[in-house]
Parts: sequence; C-alpha cells; structure tokens
Amino acid sequence: MVINELKYKKNHITNSSVFKTIDSVKNKIEVLGFINANIDTIISKDTTYLAIIKTGNPYKKTKIYNYQDIKQIPVLKNFYSSHTAEYITLATERIPFFLNTIVAHYEHKGFPFVAVRLQHIKVENGEITAELVVDTGTKRKIDKIKINGYKNFPKHLFPIGATHFYSNEALNRLRSQIRQLPFVSETKSPETLFTPDSTIVYLYLKKETANSIDGLIGFNRNAATDKLQLNGYADLMLSNLFNAGESFTLKWNNNGQNRQDFKTNIFIPHIFKSKFSTYLTLNIIKQDTSFATTNFKISIPYQINLKNNLGLSYKYLNSVGLLENNNLYDVSDFSGSFTGINYIFSNLNPTPFLENSFNFNAEILYGNRKSVLHNGSQWFLSSSINSTLPVFKRSYIYLTNEIAWLYSDFYLDNELLRLGGINTLRGFSYNSILASFYSTLTAEYRLLTNTNDYLFSITDIATTQNKKLKKTTNYVGIGLGYSFKTIVGNVNLSYAIGNTFNEGFSFKNGQLQIKIVNRF
Repeated sequence: MVINELKYKKNHITNSSVFKTIDSVKNKIEVLGFINANIDTIISKDTTYLAIIKTGNPYKKTKIYNYQDIKQIPVLKNFYSSHTAEYITLATERIPFFLNTIVAHYEHKGFPFVAVRLQHIKVENGEITAELVVDTGTKRKIDKIKINGYKNFPKHLFPIGATHFYSNEALNRLRSQIRQLPFVSETKSPETLFTPDSTIVYLYLKKETANSIDGLIGFNRNAATDKLQLNGYADLMLSNLFNAGESFTLKWNNNGQNRQDFKTNIFIPHIFKSKFSTYLTLNIIKQDTSFATTNFKISIPYQINLKNNLGLSYKYLNSVGLLENNNLYDVSDFSGSFTGINYIFSNLNPTPFLENSFNFNAEILYGNRKSVLHNGSQWFLSSSINSTLPVFKRSYIYLTNEIAWLYSDFYLDNELLRLGGINTLRGFSYNSILASFYSTLTAEYRLLTNTNDYLFSITDIATTQNKKLKKTTNYVGIGLGYSFKTIVGNVNLSYAIGNTFNEGFSFKNGQLQIKIVNRF
C-alpha cells in the first residue's frame, strides 16, 4: 500500500539504475516514518525485477533535541506541532523539508557548506527521538568576480560585488541583472572557485549587438486634398559603444502634416560606479510656420534594487511663435522650468518575443510657465505600464496603458499634449490629437507562427480632454498586423483604422504602416 503511493521510475536501461531506484524507494519509505524498513529480497526474472521491502511499523512523530541553535529561524515554527525547552515535536514525514529549510537559511546567510543531520536516532515509547546537528562551516563572501569571454564588461552594473556574502541567491541576482542588459548574454552557467581564503565567481559572457535603426514608412489620406500623403520616422539607437552600459538614441518624425519632431536621449548608468545614473533628453518640435518648441530634461535616478529606481527630474521648456499674429491662434512665446520626481520599475524577460514582461514608470513635475498671454504654475503627471500575459502555448496578450495630464489655469496650443501614431494610438496620424489629459489602452493578441514571427490584432482606445476647448473625446483604433524577422531586420506590417466612438469606420481613412528594425 505504501509503495503504491510512491512515484518511482519503472523502466530502466542498466542494472545499476534498477538498484538505485530500489534504494531510493526504501529511503522514501523511511521518510514516511517506517525507519525500520529494509530490502528483504530482490528477485530477477529475464528483464523483470521484483523487490520486496519490509516496512515495519510506522512512527508518525519525531522528537528532535538540541534545537536551540535554530530558534532564531522563524519559518521553522511552521513545522513542529509542539515544543518544550528540551525538544520539538514534528511529523516524521516533514523532517526532510525541515532539514532543507535549515540548510537554505544558512546558505542565504553566506554559509555554502552548511551540513545538517540527525544523530542518535532511536525509538522510545512509540516515537522517534534524535539530536539535531548543524555544522555551518566557514562564512563566505564574494572576493572577486572574473569575466570570461567579454573582458571589457562594465562590472559596476552588477548589483553585488566584493564583500557581498556568497549564496545561490546572490548568483541568481547576478544572472538576473545580466538578463536585464540587452548588450550581453551568458554562454554557460556561473562557476565558483572556493579556496581556503577566497571565493571567486566566474561568469561566462558574450557581447551582443544592441545597436538598431528603426524606420517607418506610412501612407494616409489628406482630408483636405483627398490624396495620399507620405509620413514616417527614423530611430537610431547606439548601445554600449564604450563598454560602460551607456546608450544614445536619436529620433526624427514627420507626421505628413507639416509637423516635425527631433529627439535625442543619452543614458549614462552608475556615474562614478555609484547607484546614480543620468538621463539627458533634448526634444525639438516645429509646427509648420506656427511655432518651434525646445524641451530639455535631465533625470537622475537612484537604483534602489535590481528592478526599482527612484530619482529627481528637471525640465526646461522654451517655445517661440513664428507668426506675427500668434496671439490670435492662442500660440505664444513661453518658457518654463519644472522639477519633480520619477519612479521606474523594470522587469525584463529574456525571451525576445515577450521583450519586457512588465514595466512601469511614473513622473510628477511642478513649475512655472511664463508667457505674454499668461503666467502661472503648472503640474505635469505621466505614467506608463505594460505587461505580457500568456494565454495559450503559442499566444499572448500584450497590454499597455499610458496616462498624461497637464494641469494649468490657462492653456496655449503650443504646450498641449499630443498623441496619435504607431506608438500611442494607431489609425491616427502622428501627434495629430491635442489634449490637456489623455489615457490610452493598447491591447494586442499575439499568435506565434514560429520562434520570431507572430500575427497580432490591434485594439487601441483613448480618452482625451481638452480643457482649452472644454471638450472630451473618445477614440478607437482597430486593425491587424504581422511581425517577422528577415535578413534585413525585424519587419512590422500593420493596417489600422481609427475614429471616434460615435462615428463609423472607413477603410479609405486607414493607415498602412511598415516598421523595420535593423540591428547592427
């Protein structure tokens, strides 16, 4: 009856495998409280083996003495049913878990060679009694981390370093940090060299190509001329060129409606090998002959831990009207300075298809805007969250929510928030919608066709408020797309139709977009 409840391997290739399984079954029976179990007979006939194991009487409870050294481990209280000053009592079948928990506790504290065992095991009055022996060994710290393969790897990006206690958790944190970096990969699992006076961790890394150029060509119909017009953008990202974990991005966009955006971003992680990093952003926007706006921002996040960053932000805005009668169009020269805080949570998934399995960031800024038409204080709040959820074996749902809010007593056209386009609201021209507040929800159902390619549906929903016009509008964009990998790079084809909630869809207003990302 006992053996029938156990799981064990029944088909074997070698005789030694058979006998190992028999011993394993005997050990499992002992764990259940049959400490007198023994292998009575093994009968062999052709290719069949029959093992007879006499279990003896079961002992359901065990008293463990000499447990004082483990009193400080709170989780162990969940194992024993009663205790006195001399011993604790627990179910015999839970002893392996009990001992493993003790081992895990000390390994976490930097004792990789801890040994835990029971000695002087005997039976008294129908119960098993034993003494607990804990030999922690020498406490170890990581004295050195050596890199094989990628000699110039920026070690200051590691979440741990010398003097950090050695444990499996520490190694897992190292590996998790490596998976967060797009420019490096592991070629094999880490190895550790223990000597009498040092502990050295060896990592086997390979530098990966992380630079990319991203292009988009789009066509949409001009409502005024009823003709197709060209729009598009180009993104360039350079990463880790100087082996410091830094990145540089440059983006240019033309929405096909006389609006151009230019944006560059520089990220420098762990300045002077500290936990502080720097983001520098310069954004220049030009709207036909109406205005030109320059936006400069610097953020200094502090790495709380592997996934969480909290920092300070400063933003300077300057906008210049290009028309003589700008005031007639609520476009005015203005400048403003804003300070605030930002928070970033990042959890990258090493699977290329999933990319970021969960990301969240938020920022709040406060400052003063000065213009010819109005001076006053302003608040700016923004947040973004995205997640990928598995549905079936080859399908996923990708969700993104973005919120932005500009709070002011008076609004100018050239300071309003803008949305629309492939990154915020598909089916609409790039940054064609003006708002003082917006919230967007992007939902994609992704179906893998192979390792790197997938079909996806498009459902983009947005709610906007324009306090200047005292107007609230709801938008929706729907469509289909296909992302696939070629020798040129990753290609993303999509077709989306957009409109407001109270209006119908028209295929002639749809947008066909081709996005190409080439890594080099």
